[in-house]
Amino acid sequence: MSNQPAALFLTLEQFPLFWLMAGIAIILVALFFVSGADAASMVMGMLSSKGHLHPQRWNVVVWGVFTGAAAAICLLAGKIQGSVDAALSALQAVAIASAAPFVLILIGLCFSILKALRAEPGMGREPRAAPEPGRAMSRPSGAPTPQQMTGESPEERGPNRN
Repeated sequence: MSNQPAALFLTLEQFPLFWLMAGIAIILVALFFVSGADAASMVMGMLSSKGHLHPQRWNVVVWGVFTGAAAAICLLAGKIQGSVDAALSALQAVAIASAAPFVLILIGLCFSILKALRAEPGMGREPRAAPEPGRAMSRPSGAPTPQQMTGESPEERGPNRN
């Protein structure tokens, strides 16, 4: 079946207390969309207020209204064309088209990260000094180096074997 919401409710019809289960499913789907829209509005509010972690409430509300209006317009435009499937495909097309400019922003971010990493001190082509130069000499004389150690545990070597 190509209609997923209908498939969900046809499946729920097979269980007892269908109306209760259908009501719970509708409430859960509504909570999913509302919490997602709230998070998206909050992020857009933060971005439009120069990264402030607690944007003003009116800013978040405006972004929420704009997002909801854009979704409603796309759904109505698709419904005018004929079916709910056309409405959802119109909404998907708008989402993809509106995300396309962000590809350019992401490419710019990649170059910015590379530039910042190259400017990081100690990350150039010249060799760096060891962070603790005296550490290599802190091993007691006569102790085996890690390359000389075998896979034997100290118990297998015995008390007199080194």
